[in-house]
Amino acid sequence: PAGPDFYKGRGIIIRQASGGMISNNEIYHNARGIAIGTSPVSYSEFVTNVIIEHNHIYDNHCNDPSCANDGDSDGIQVSDSRGVIVRNNVVHGNGDDGIDIFMAYDVQVLNNVVYNHVGFGNGNGIKSNTGGGGNHIFAGNIVFGNVANGLNFETDTDSSPLFTGQNFGDKTYHNIVFNNGFNGLVTGS
Repeated sequence: PAGPDFYKGRGIIIRQASGGMISNNEIYHNARGIAIGTSPVSYSEFVTNVIIEHNHIYDNHCNDPSCANDGDSDGIQVSDSRGVIVRNNVVHGNGDDGIDIFMAYDVQVLNNVVYNHVGFGNGNGIKSNTGGGGNHIFAGNIVFGNVANGLNFETDTDSSPLFTGQNFGDKTYHNIVFNNGFNGLVTGS
């Protein structure tokens, strides 16, 4: 069968903001669905207290060289942020991960339905790469049919001096995870 169609550009991107809501959108045919964050020089440049809720995010794929064959074609990507809430979204069919959290603190990923991430990227349902951040809550999500892992919590370090030696402290509970290509839940990869 033919592969996915590829797109350029981002659906919604937020950088260096405090407060705000992304709600009730249909986001598709972009290189990435929703991207929150930037590469901060200091904590004052973090995105803080943004809510992402009730969105339908699907079929985002990228063939731009910066995407490395669908890498970063996440449905929702949260980085360089603190206090972001991702809840009650339906995320499916994107080229990389459904929801990807990295180098961020205090993110809550709640009551999302995340499935069928089968592109050329990682293909996890929900992925958290602490890179030194953490203290996230993952609860009440339904995650299935992804080419790789349902929930993938990586603990490798990042070169950013803002995250060196920080505490992870993630909490995962009341999720339903089934029928994924590799594992339901992976920690410490």
